[in-house]
Amino acid sequence: FPNIINSWTYYKEFEKIYKDK
Repeated sequence: FPNIINSWTYYKEFEKIYKDK
């Protein structure tokens, strides 16, 4: 999975936005 880091970063950004609500 070459995109594992990118997917993880995307998830962390999503998590930040989700928790900020």
